[in-house]
Amino acid sequence: MAKAKAMILDFYEEGAARVTQLLESLDVEVVCWKRSGTNWFKEYGQHRPDFLFVDLLVPDRDGIYCINRLIKQDPSAICVLLHPYVSKMALSVEEKALKAGAAAVVQKPIVSTRFNAMMNRFLDRI
Repeated sequence: MAKAKAMILDFYEEGAARVTQLLESLDVEVVCWKRSGTNWFKEYGQHRPDFLFVDLLVPDRDGIYCINRLIKQDPSAICVLLHPYVSKMALSVEEKALKAGAAAVVQKPIVSTRFNAMMNRFLDRI
């Protein structure tokens, strides 16, 4: 079976590095990391990753917008929204992301046990 591939949209290097570390520990290859929403869709098409991890606050685009756009083009895409919010703000963001087509929502800082459990469910499907 081919190695699963992921793309990350996250302005912050630390955030992208953490997601990369977690993915690589699960034998998922990060094929592209973009710091902004500029040209991300083109890159996605070139790399055809199995997963898109997108931060809510991507420069030049909103993470929910990115998920919505991708799901309209590829309803089977597995998109995961990353965000730093808690409480009522988190619930609002999560609701919007799921409505846009996100397969999951992950709160930062990322808890590795939760992340790994989520990814193992997804990896079983691809």
